[in-house]
Amino acid sequence: PRQQGDLNSNSTENIETVVIMSSALIWELVKRNNCYLQKNLNRTVWSKEPCNLTGKNSYKYSGLANRGANVGVVEQDGAVAITLASKKNGIKTQKTAVKKNARRAAHAAGAVASKVRPDLVKAAKAKASALSRGLRARKALA
Repeated sequence: PRQQGDLNSNSTENIETVVIMSSALIWELVKRNNCYLQKNLNRTVWSKEPCNLTGKNSYKYSGLANRGANVGVVEQDGAVAITLASKKNGIKTQKTAVKKNARRAAHAAGAVASKVRPDLVKAAKAKASALSRGLRARKALA
């Protein structure tokens, strides 16, 4: 007599399945509607998603769709923080903070971006230097 909750070799067990979608499919699902989109009156669409270096709503710069490797450059505690998220053995996030000057921050951002996304090196350098310019102290007018 078997009980209802008994499991034996002939019964099927509950198996969790992980669905892996391609980044192109993810982009098709999120490109027109996600929580990071900002639509203007003149029909331009911008994106505030993490790891989007330019703010453009496009597949190339998307931090949501490109799950394999992402590069992010943000301001954090008075320094330029460079984030590298790569999916080699699971998702690993690596952060680097540069406080020295704009040239070092741009070089560091380009070096990190060239490891995983060589097509984003120019955008990473541009964002790092723009953030560094915004962080530097203004000189007093004499």
